[in-house]
Amino acid sequence: MSIQSDTYLLKSGDTAAFERVFQYYSRSMFYVAMGLVEDRQIAEDAVQESFINLWAHREQINPDYDLQYYLNQSVRNYIYKYFRHQGEACRSFDPGV
Repeated sequence: MSIQSDTYLLKSGDTAAFERVFQYYSRSMFYVAMGLVEDRQIAEDAVQESFINLWAHREQINPDYDLQYYLNQSVRNYIYKYFRHQGEACRSFDPGV
């Protein structure tokens, strides 16, 4: 079964497809998060929250769009929101980097 097929199944609420999507994308999402925050716990939280968000909004998924892009952007948004809440600058936004 392809990841695109799983995206269609995920949209319909298939929990096994959700697990396969998680297994397929979670590691790369974690590395995206670590590249921004360099804190394992925050990076893991970003991935977890992104998947919680994906499941909550699964009916709105367009299976023809790039799910990896969507998930990576979700991780980035979580990290940026975290830094805004903490009053800190994210490494990728720091002009001194």
